[in-house]
Amino acid sequence: MPRSASLTNGKVTFSEVVKDQNGDNIFLKSVVLSEINGSLNSGKQVPTWLDWNGNKQVKNDGSVELTVDLLLEESALNDGDTYTFELNGSDGKKEATRTVNLTVLSEFFNTASYDGKSFNIESETSSQSVGGIYVKQPGDSFYVANGRDTIHRYNLTESWNLSSASYTGDSYSVSSQINYATDLFFKPDGTTMFVLGGGVTEYVYQYNLSTPWDITSASYSNKSLNISGEDNNPNGMYIKEEEGDRFFIIGRGDDSVWSYSMSSAWDIGSGSYDNIKFDVSRPSRYENGYPTDIFVKPGGEKFFVMFAAGEDILSYDLSSPWDVTSASYTGKQFSVTSEDVFP
Repeated sequence: MPRSASLTNGKVTFSEVVKDQNGDNIFLKSVVLSEINGSLNSGKQVPTWLDWNGNKQVKNDGSVELTVDLLLEESALNDGDTYTFELNGSDGKKEATRTVNLTVLSEFFNTASYDGKSFNIESETSSQSVGGIYVKQPGDSFYVANGRDTIHRYNLTESWNLSSASYTGDSYSVSSQINYATDLFFKPDGTTMFVLGGGVTEYVYQYNLSTPWDITSASYSNKSLNISGEDNNPNGMYIKEEEGDRFFIIGRGDDSVWSYSMSSAWDIGSGSYDNIKFDVSRPSRYENGYPTDIFVKPGGEKFFVMFAAGEDILSYDLSSPWDVTSASYTGKQFSVTSEDVFP
């Protein structure tokens, strides 16, 4: 019976012991993904991150904690997929192989719940509606569009723990370009910031940061893309982090996800509309449901949409990664009504 393991950002973590024929623990040498859902895989070694207490020793119970990046495999990840790993160990003289079957839980709605942690940013926001938020990997800081024309930065002393957050005092005004910033996104190296304008400035604007992740070093790059022809009330934006050559815009002007491409990676000046979109108003209770933001799962085979009117997050699958014309509603949703009445 395969045991289950949860997927986080395309990676699955599990602990395992490799023993020789005498029952003694031996060092783990390699990990091979041999089967996916019972079908033979290429049998190639997969990249792993091994926690050996810093000195390549197994833990006290003889186990080794592995983190395997499944997104580097050819197949798309699906909720309930079963992966068979071969763990090969050696002590220099003897070798052993252990087979591990894992059923991957890739859909966060299976276990999602509010953990009771929050952080008040009211002092920095200038309206009841925050424009957007971007969390920097590895979860040690985040950036907020304050509902008007300013970006603020916050730090977390404990990664991904909102209760450890504090305002840095750092901010950057985009008022020369935008009256109402509805969302923001960063290039993974922190050298470029993109801000989505709503209201009367339906553009995506690009800013350079001379010091990575330091918004006080930002300056307008004189590059922008007009998206008013697609949606006159854009609210959310997500850029393909792997290559920086595609992005999605979601808005309540048409309750749709719009697809755009950049012929030069991370250069909004090279952006253009792909002439394809996906209507997210199809679930009947979300007709005119005021979609406010979008998040795309790494790999591009799933995205999540926040609806302000329904106070829910809905999940959608893409049978062809990053192709919105292949999207379909999964029927899964998660309510945030108890925490926010207009997310």
